[in-house]
Amino acid sequence: MVLLGGLIAIHLVALTIYMLLKKYNASITLLIMGMAMTLIAFLLNINGLVNTNVDFILFTLFDNIVNAFSERISGVGLMVMLLCGYVEYMKRIKASDVFVYVMMQPLSVFKKYPYLATILIIPIGQILSLAIPSAAGVALLLVATIYPLLLGLGMNKMTALTAIVACTLLDFGVNSPCSIMAAEVLGMDIVTYFSYQIKIVIPMCIVIMVVYLVYYIWIDKYHKPNRIPKEKTAEISEWRNIVPLYYAVLPALPLLLSIIFSRFLPLSDKGYYLDLNASILLSFFIAGIADIFRRRSVKDAFSSMTIFWQGMGKIFATVVVLIVAADIFAEGLRSIGFIDSMISVAQSLNLGKTGITIMLSLMAFFSTAITGSGIASFDAYRQIVPDVAMQFGMDPLSLMMPIQMISGIGRAITPIAIVMIVLSEVGGVSPFKLAKHNLIPIAAIVIILLLYTLNINY
Repeated sequence: MVLLGGLIAIHLVALTIYMLLKKYNASITLLIMGMAMTLIAFLLNINGLVNTNVDFILFTLFDNIVNAFSERISGVGLMVMLLCGYVEYMKRIKASDVFVYVMMQPLSVFKKYPYLATILIIPIGQILSLAIPSAAGVALLLVATIYPLLLGLGMNKMTALTAIVACTLLDFGVNSPCSIMAAEVLGMDIVTYFSYQIKIVIPMCIVIMVVYLVYYIWIDKYHKPNRIPKEKTAEISEWRNIVPLYYAVLPALPLLLSIIFSRFLPLSDKGYYLDLNASILLSFFIAGIADIFRRRSVKDAFSSMTIFWQGMGKIFATVVVLIVAADIFAEGLRSIGFIDSMISVAQSLNLGKTGITIMLSLMAFFSTAITGSGIASFDAYRQIVPDVAMQFGMDPLSLMMPIQMISGIGRAITPIAIVMIVLSEVGGVSPFKLAKHNLIPIAAIVIILLLYTLNINY
């Protein structure tokens, strides 16, 4: 029955892709197709859904939507809304313009080498992921700070956005949900598991930088007619008589606070800890106080601060709704047995150690690409790692590591991953175009990662 569900899922996924390519509304399409798969799974009793405490399946479908909204609004959805609201507020009070101007002074040396500056942000993003275990969170912080600088250096929107995507490729760290799940299955302390991850992360970070650098040079050389005109950067004459230079620190304030008061620094041991959401709100009120002193009018400053809430509402109506729809779609795929059927096929084939590692890793990669969720995809595959490793006489760690790393990379080629949805909305580009722009470098990175993990000694 699981295999039947997998076959049905393949057809529904193909139909979904067709509808999205024909520019059907993405959120409604994903929502309807996800609900359809959950309903089919119930009717066919796939994964024992008929034996659950379900009195009326139609009510359950809509309960799932309500639960998805509740979880997302209290989790990554709230973070996305707060960050986007803060970005809008920074634009309103001209702090973004000052930030770009100040930061462009030392970075002007990169005017002749913009691609070098672009790839140098990749290790910065990987370091941020240690403190912020969310690809979307890291991406949004970089959009608020680094993205305007890349545009100022002459990068077009698509190149700047793909560079930020590259910052979120590697899923690692002691706070990473996937790392925690992997360590739990392996019966390993998370810090020990992290020490093994570092052996892959450091060389692969260098590989990612090189791959994207070569890709950008190739794009620039052979596709110049398709380049998007660079954005106009702020001139000091536009705001020097309006806002002071110290406003330059405000756009980076959430980033600074979340790092200074992260769990990795000594201040957290004394009780001084702030998560990203609290850092954004604190930064918002600090910026508001600064704006009151500048304007010398509480009323005018309060009026400007309302753009924060308007920005949150705007991003809710677009990004958060689409994230929830993608969640329902992913849940439908899991309910109908799509991933289970892929795992069954992998286990039934008579492959060697290398073959099974490559197959399971690539299946996790494409499962992420289809569901849009690296965590959901990895959660399904990590559970079979000990059994498969035992059958093939392998070290479970050597199988777990490539599956985890590659399942996270799969987010970069799917238009329904949260990080891709958020970046495309903020950058004003199509998520399909952004995903397409990543295909070539991601293919190269996946191949190199597989070759490296297959030959590394843990």
